This record gives sequence, C-alpha cells and structure tokens, in this order.
Amino acid sequence: MRNRFHLSALYYYFWSVPFFFSAEPAAAYIFAGLLGVLATALTFEIGRRVAGGSAGVAAALVFATMPLAVIDGRMAWAPAALPVLSAAVLLALVIFVDRATWGAAIALAVLAAVAAQLHLAAASLVLVAAAGIVLQARRLGVGGVVAAGAAGAVVSLPTLWALSTPIPAAVVAAPGPDGVTGGRLLDILTVGRRGFAGVSPDPATWPGWVDAWISAETIWVGVVMACAAIAVVRIPSVRRPSGLSAVLGTLLVSALAVLFLPWEAWHYYLDVGLVPAAVVVGLVAATALGRSGWWLLLGAAAGRTVLLLWWIHAAHAGGYVGANLELLRLGGPRPEFSEARARIPTVAARDRASGTLVHGLGILPPSLWERAHGPGFSDLDTDNGFFFERAAARRAPAEPREGHDVLVAYRGQVPVAWRNAQPAPIVAGPFEVFRYAPLLERSGARLLGCGGGPPPVRPATTPLAYGDGGLKRSAWPCDDPVVLIPLGEPSSDDVVVRVFARLDGPGRIVELDVEPPASARVIGDVPPGLGRAIEIHGGTTLLRIGLSLDGPASLDLFELVGRR
Repeated sequence: MRNRFHLSALYYYFWSVPFFFSAEPAAAYIFAGLLGVLATALTFEIGRRVAGGSAGVAAALVFATMPLAVIDGRMAWAPAALPVLSAAVLLALVIFVDRATWGAAIALAVLAAVAAQLHLAAASLVLVAAAGIVLQARRLGVGGVVAAGAAGAVVSLPTLWALSTPIPAAVVAAPGPDGVTGGRLLDILTVGRRGFAGVSPDPATWPGWVDAWISAETIWVGVVMACAAIAVVRIPSVRRPSGLSAVLGTLLVSALAVLFLPWEAWHYYLDVGLVPAAVVVGLVAATALGRSGWWLLLGAAAGRTVLLLWWIHAAHAGGYVGANLELLRLGGPRPEFSEARARIPTVAARDRASGTLVHGLGILPPSLWERAHGPGFSDLDTDNGFFFERAAARRAPAEPREGHDVLVAYRGQVPVAWRNAQPAPIVAGPFEVFRYAPLLERSGARLLGCGGGPPPVRPATTPLAYGDGGLKRSAWPCDDPVVLIPLGEPSSDDVVVRVFARLDGPGRIVELDVEPPASARVIGDVPPGLGRAIEIHGGTTLLRIGLSLDGPASLDLFELVGRR
C-alpha cells in the first residue's frame, strides 16, 4: 500500500520508537512483541469490564494463543500494531457506551483517528467510533458530538493534508478475477489456515499432526460466529449489555469492511477483528458453557501453544519466516501457486550472510550490487543495504578480491546435480554462497538498438533511505531492449555453464539465446523464481537477452559452472 497511499507522518514516528532506545534492528522485533503483550492486557480488561474477571482471563487466553496474533507479535511489520490499536479503540468504546461523557467521546475519537493513520486496515475502527458516538448522541449532547468530531479531525489533519497531493499510480496492480467479493468471503472463512500457512516454512515439510491441526483451524471463523450468536441470546446475563453490543458491533464491522476493500486486500486486514473475536469466544466459554467451556478453552489453548512452539522453532531454525505473498492476498491465487513463496531472513541470518560477503569474501558494499547475484541476495537487499553497511562498519572489511562473483541462494534452491558440480559453498545461516569466476563479460555488454550504449547497471541502495517503499530499479531507455553480452572462453573443454536470467520489476524476459545458436540449449526445469535459463557449451561468443518492460526493472544474471 506504500505505493498507493500517503501515510501520516505519525506512522513513521510510531515505528521509529524502538530506535530511540537502541540502534539494533532487533529492537523493532522487541517492540512488536511488546505491542502483542499490551494487546493481551487490553483484551483482558475489555472482557473484565463486559462480563467480569473470569471472562477477562478467558478472552486474554484466547487472544494470546491465536496463531495470527502470535505471528503479528513476532514480526516487525506494520500489521503488528493492528491488534493493540483495535484493543485500545474497543476498550475506549466499551467505556464510552457505559458512561457517555465528553472526555470518553474525545478519547474514543482521537484513538480511532490515530489508529487509522498507523495502518489503513484500522480505518474500520473510525466507522465503529463514529457509530458509537452517533448512537449516544442524545446522552452526549450536541456539544459533545461536535467536540469529539473536532478532536478526531484535528488529529487527522496531517493525513488529510497529504491526501491533497495526487495519489501515485500503482507500481504493481494485478487485475482481479470475476466474483472478487465471493472469493474474498471464502478467504475470510478460511483465514486461520491461510494466514498461518502463508508465514510458515513449506507446508510439504510439516509433520502430520501440524497439518491436521492447521486443517482444524479452518473452523475458527465458524466458532467465532457461533459464540457471537450465543452471546446475542445471553446479552441480559452479562454485566454490561451495552459493552457486549460494542464488542459484537466492532467484530461485525471489522469483518464486513474487508469485503469492500480494493482488490489487493491482505489477510492481516482481518487482524482488526482478532481482539473482539477473542472477547466473544472467551466470554461464552467462561459464562455460557460452564465447566465444559473452560475445558474446551484450555484444550484449544494448549494445542495452539504446542503448534506455535513448533512454528517458532521451524521458522527460526531455517533462518527465515516464509511469506507466500500470493496466498496472503485475499481473493488471490489458491495454495497451488507455491512458487510465489518468498522469504524474509531473520536479523541473525542477515547479519551472518552480510558478514560473509563483506568480510569472508572481501566484496565491499559499493560493488555488491555488481558482483552478488541470485534470489538470496535480493532478499538480503530488502533493507536498502543496511546490514551490508553495518558489517563493514563493525570492523575493517577484508581485502577486496577481484575477479570473482558470488551467487547467493537458499539451501536446497540450487539443483542438486549442479550444486554438487560446484566447489563447496560457504554456508551462512539459510544461505549458500557460491564463489565463481564469471564467464559473462558484463563490462562489454551493450544494447542492440534502444539508443545503443551499455545497459543500465543495477543501482546500489542506500541504508536508511526509504524512497518509494521498494528496491531501486534500473531505468531503461526503451521498453523492448535487447542486451548483448560477450562470453569468455571456459577454462577447459568439459566445462558447462548455466546462465540464469531474472528480472526484478514489471516486465518479462522474452528471449534468451546465444551466438552461435547450436552452442546452447534452453533449460526447462528452472527452479521457481529464477526467470529463464540456458546451458552454454564451448564455442559460444555472445549471450542475447530480449526484454519487454512496463517500467524500471533490474536484470540479474548469475552463473553455475559444472562439468560434462
């Protein structure tokens, strides 16, 4: 959403809070965890105010063991704030409907306005707050309604001012299929499994019991709906019926609002409903089902805890948290699109791999973007080069070693036959770093047509420079360039080279060939995400790459050298 909307400056100040205390990247993860702890405490307080202490404990237990809530608390990303934001607004709403004072109304309006500026998914909380104030208008009085509205508007002024500037066009916008609302409704009903699967290691590696449990999570939305129905019937039995109505209303609005979002809506837009869902389920378990309700609740919490302990171990043992971007997109492709899986390296993995490149191999940060290649390097580069610069600043980098490039891939990503034909790679956490003498003479590359001259180089990124929210990409002089790259002679006749071409940005590789044509063959079994590939034998003099571009894009070429 960064490329589509202007966010308030409040968003950036909020997420810079942990760095006032520490410059370590881990500070952001600790901050996200603290937000999860605070959300749990607020969930308890909401349940306590609505139906007593036991309901508060039950609600907190439900929330603390929700897979999506725990995932939010262990990832330093913007959605980590959604549960605590919704909890704060909901608690303010529960207090307000119990005692409709000016102070409570102003606090509710301000919190909702702040929440909407910290994450766009929290915009539904503005609707909840506005509805609560309007429904209590008679008790509040005209002056109170005006004061609350003015307070919310003043807090929102930075965002309203930013929106006066035209919103930039989407950089990547996938067209939605017919029946988007129906597909999105199905995604809402299966959010438990989809959300967990999207941020986990490859489901093919799951133990059987994990797969069984995650399959059972598909009934979670049904459980919430059933508990909401029970709570409606038993409204007179709770301590504050108006507070329960506020919880149920927030839950309903947070779910329905997702149906009306633009096509590119993500699963975490439903995270606004996690707290009210936990309160409703906890309330019913503690007050309506008696002892059996507590046993069911404790059993579910224990099972989820074991599941989450497995997830934490599996995700961090591999050095990354899997994020299947297409799976997380509501209304998007189904799970068979597993090739869309991306990886987000942990802080420790980034540190180790960056140190390997800078110190172990002596590749200084300015030249990394010319000499390091592969999907693993692309993932390391998502922080604008911060960890590379930090590795160089910790101690003097190793002496630069010219004449070699590196391929950075994840363990298991390089085909076994070709991995075994290489010198042993350097293992850096989840990464394998292959060092090789390149045959592609990039310094001699030129464009055929398209103005001639050399092709644009991949721009080096700047630590801490946010830019437009994405990686820097190369600007090409035309939309259909053809790149010609000379090849050097292999060291012996039995050397075979595979060249992988990968495009980062809007566009595609339409041609990958060599001169003379008989000296190569196209590879069909290319690993997911590597673009196109060709196997080159002796006698090749020139590599030819044709592109079709829809905007700035960076061409990444890397090689695997093997024997016949």
